[in-house]
Amino acid sequence: MPQPGADELAGSITLAIHARRLTLDDLVTRIADGLGLSAVSVPTLLFELSRRTVSATIMIDALDESGVAEDNEEHLRISEELLRPLSLTPGLRLLVGGRRETLAGLSRHVFHPVELDRGTYADPEDIRRYVAGILADRGDRTVRAVLVNGIAHRAGASFLVARMIVEAVNGGQLDVDPSREGWVRNLPTEAAAAFRSWLGRFGDREPLVRRLLTPLAYALGSGLPWDHVWSPLATALSGRRCVDEDVQWLLNHAGAYIDEVTIADGTTRFRLSHDELSRALREPRREREAQRRITKALIATVPSQPDTGRLDWANAHPYVLAHLATHAAAAQEIDDLIADVGFLCHADLTSLLAALNQVTTTAGQTIAMVFQAVAVRHPDDAAAPRRTCLAFEAARQGASDLLAALNRDLPWQVERAMVTQDHGYRAVLGVEPAAVHLQCVEVLDRQKLLTSSNSASLRMWDLTSGEELDSLGDLQSPGVPAFATAIVEGRPVALAGGLDGAVQLWDLISGAPGAAWPGHETAVNAVCTTTAFGTQVGITKDEDGVVVAWDLNHGTIIATIATSSRLSPMACLEADGREAIAVIDTDLTVQAWDLQSGELLGALCDGRHDIGLVATAEVDGRRLLLTVHLDGVARLWQPGARAVQASIDDLSSEVTKMGCATTTPEPLP
Repeated sequence: MPQPGADELAGSITLAIHARRLTLDDLVTRIADGLGLSAVSVPTLLFELSRRTVSATIMIDALDESGVAEDNEEHLRISEELLRPLSLTPGLRLLVGGRRETLAGLSRHVFHPVELDRGTYADPEDIRRYVAGILADRGDRTVRAVLVNGIAHRAGASFLVARMIVEAVNGGQLDVDPSREGWVRNLPTEAAAAFRSWLGRFGDREPLVRRLLTPLAYALGSGLPWDHVWSPLATALSGRRCVDEDVQWLLNHAGAYIDEVTIADGTTRFRLSHDELSRALREPRREREAQRRITKALIATVPSQPDTGRLDWANAHPYVLAHLATHAAAAQEIDDLIADVGFLCHADLTSLLAALNQVTTTAGQTIAMVFQAVAVRHPDDAAAPRRTCLAFEAARQGASDLLAALNRDLPWQVERAMVTQDHGYRAVLGVEPAAVHLQCVEVLDRQKLLTSSNSASLRMWDLTSGEELDSLGDLQSPGVPAFATAIVEGRPVALAGGLDGAVQLWDLISGAPGAAWPGHETAVNAVCTTTAFGTQVGITKDEDGVVVAWDLNHGTIIATIATSSRLSPMACLEADGREAIAVIDTDLTVQAWDLQSGELLGALCDGRHDIGLVATAEVDGRRLLLTVHLDGVARLWQPGARAVQASIDDLSSEVTKMGCATTTPEPLP
């Protein structure tokens, strides 16, 4: 909950969302639809919300149940990329419910925690009144009071457990006799045990109830549709035939813990009312096998084309197109699924992109690279344009088998496509105005791209989707040509240097700026960070070649070095066992300066090739020097040894900025 202001909540919720099984993109869609906005991504949602003149209160419950079941990462992504910037939006109140550990990061930084199961909010009398209300018509008042107190005691702070105990008591599955000593100890205290007691009420039909509820434990998004999907999944998971009439019986007689949800297209989805019930029905040791059966059963629901016999993905159920990729990835069968180009052309783009991160085979990786390239350039294409774009990209990348499969249903054949010198892995969209500095940074355990420009702002981008995540507002400087990142007191920060010579520190989690530090008489053109003098140090250099070392914990100057470099590239590294800075001198060679003494240490690599850019990269625990030369080659050096460790030849175009990050087991420059 964002920090409350002087006024209290008016008592109304503009939009309430239950986040169970929802992804970040699902939440963006729900919020946009609920508030009448057209946004389709986090950046566009934030932009449209910032221009609303009407205040709103959004409640998001069950954050800990978001994403695919057994996925412990989606709530982190939602918290970092959506909830934090939403909480800073003027006119918007945000209430978020979830388990304590799920909300810990939000509570530390921009949210005010209200612990409903502790302190003044955790009143045992609430549970007692809840139980008493359900048992209001049960037997003798005195006996009922004893029963209510016993159930409330065992349920603790859980309304779910209290409800399930009462259901089991009313159904006769729990034998309770308040006159018998120790009867309370026979009552369950956890949801799983209470759920088992509740299931017992169905006698010889309990196995059928379990078979029909189990598919709901694996359901994604808003839940399972009844038609064509629910009963086939129940059959696949149990090995016993289930039909639609069984589902109808379940809803009529055992639907107490099933939620019915109407989605945007007017159809109905069904899901379990709480994730605790899902955990009670799933078997972690058989998770992959269960997902394999689900994947196979969902594919079996897809009709065949009468003329070719191939699967007719155009007429597959919407649940299949939206979530099959996620199930297949969990089953470790995504490589086989994406070999069917019909599925590539019709599947939901967002879920398929996420699933492609799980491919393992060479063929799967080739298909993934082609699809990812098309998805970045053409995110909104329908099936027919997507097939054409995939064919061109397959030809461009030389993926002949994929191209042949795609060509099969095209009205004309793609034989070849012009191959440009493109070594890019994934495009970052919309960097406007043109970035003058960039750096990869880890924020809340996720890799981001931070960019600056000659406008007074820093912008953060997602390296997977290419979308803008955040803008760190207006800096006090009129422009930010350079910055670097560091960890100060356990938090990621950006040290930004301005055109006016000022230096400023920014918190990358909260987006909060620090005070501007005066230290340069001319524009700052380079910034780097390191650990030296027993503390975190920021290094800034201006257009006159003056280098200033800052204590980032206190904002004080600890060293000043007058170099002869007027060029902007600079890097921190270790040379001859000493902390040093590397700058490009006027003769386009890399020179090292001792950070503590200010002494010139000399050239770090040979001078046979003029150098235009310099950076450092961590490789196998060593800090190496990365240079980009005017001859179009990037080279990796051991500082001082003047020996090239690796190189990237024939860069496709002029490189103006570079950074390094570990996005795979190998460092990618």
